[in-house]
Amino acid sequence: FRNLRLYALQESPTSFSSAYEDEVARPLVHTIERLKHQQQPNNCIYGAFAQEELIGMAGFFQHEALKLRHKSIIWGVYVLPDWRRQGVARQMMEVILNQIRTLPAVKQVHVTVVNNNDNVAAKQMYLELGFVEWGVEPRAILIDGQYYDEACLVYMLD
Repeated sequence: FRNLRLYALQESPTSFSSAYEDEVARPLVHTIERLKHQQQPNNCIYGAFAQEELIGMAGFFQHEALKLRHKSIIWGVYVLPDWRRQGVARQMMEVILNQIRTLPAVKQVHVTVVNNNDNVAAKQMYLELGFVEWGVEPRAILIDGQYYDEACLVYMLD
């Protein structure tokens, strides 16, 4: 997981709010603890494999705060370049949405996508799955002096 995440942060920096420099500086034990915490029905990381190679990943969590427990967030979606446009991300999203549907308190699923040419296919996939764009956060992330806006999408479960 850690190797793929670090690769993803370098290969597609505008697709993540985390920076490679921050992640690589964290000790391996940080990743291990993170993975341990994310083995619950409402807080998971999924992997897509070809043979035994991890080729994609995606995570989600349900908010813990009482007033926000009806919301879930999808994060860290990534597929290796050679495996893109083959339905890998869509399959992971379908698995995640099915898992989220088992959580009775969750009524909406949120995801953000940076508005740039690299993410057109990703945004289109979310829209095809039934997500609706409800707004844009201007200047959501800053990379090397350049700001990027993020599209905010929601999937309603009820």
